[in-house]
Amino acid sequence: MASKSQLMLLAMVVTVLLVGVDVGGIASAAAQQKCKSGWNWDGHKCIQCPKGWYWYSNDCHRCLSGWKWSGSKCVSCPSNWYWYNNKCHQCPSGWKWSGSKCVSCPSDWYWYNNDCHRCPYGWKWSKAHCTKN
Repeated sequence: MASKSQLMLLAMVVTVLLVGVDVGGIASAAAQQKCKSGWNWDGHKCIQCPKGWYWYSNDCHRCLSGWKWSGSKCVSCPSNWYWYNNKCHQCPSGWKWSGSKCVSCPSDWYWYNNDCHRCPYGWKWSKAHCTKN
């Protein structure tokens, strides 16, 4: 029959094997402090999240589709805004976001489906639709 101290030693060994930390956490804490800036300790080694990903609960995670990592949280830009330098920016007044740049439609043109369109020949743009000249 195993003694109480032998059972405690066995429990500590099993804990180390299952959890992956040293007893007392001394080696893990020392290793964590050696991670370079921008790197994170996952319990076993230093890792760096890919660009646009963030560190949470000992793992790298990606923002939802259409959202961007601002450096502190996932952000979704409002309609007609764009992402630049880790922030949302609005196109100038009268301009629209095409998906790749801010665009201003020429006079008598209209904005539809992320692009500028011209009314058919003999028609002109009148605030909300094309009207016949």
